[in-house]
This record gives sequence, structure tokens and C-alpha cells, in this order.
Amino acid sequence: MEQAGPPSSVSADMAGNKYYHWLEDRGGVYTYNGPVNLKCERIFGVDEREVITSFAWDGNCLALPDSPWQRISQSRQGTE
Repeated sequence: MEQAGPPSSVSADMAGNKYYHWLEDRGGVYTYNGPVNLKCERIFGVDEREVITSFAWDGNCLALPDSPWQRISQSRQGTE
């Protein structure tokens, strides 16, 4: 989560679980079907020890190469 920077917001549920929210708005792009606004939210749920217990991704954003959310290939994981 450090690579993504500080969250946009933090919330909690009645059980005391914390949720870190990252909002991303990439703006409009044109597709074959017309303009689309790329916007999404990523939510990490953590327990009292800050161990990730859940993850949700909602929206239509892509993890572009300049995004902190890009996926690291299996071959690169051992080298970083």
C-alpha cells in the first residue's frame, strides 16, 4: 500500500475493522462506443494489526504503466 501513497479516505465498520480507500479519476477517453470517464475506487480492509483482510476494486480504471496499481510480473517480483 505504501507505493500507492496516502489513501483518499479511511473508514471503519461497527466491528472496528478499518478500510483504506483510494479514489482515482483518469478523466475521459474516447472508445469505439463514445467517450468514457475512467474512474475507480480501491479499498483495502485491515485488522487491528494492519494486516490486509480484504480488497475490493470498483470502477473501470486500468492499472496503466504510470499507475502505482500496475501489476508486477512474476519474473520481476523476486527482484524488487
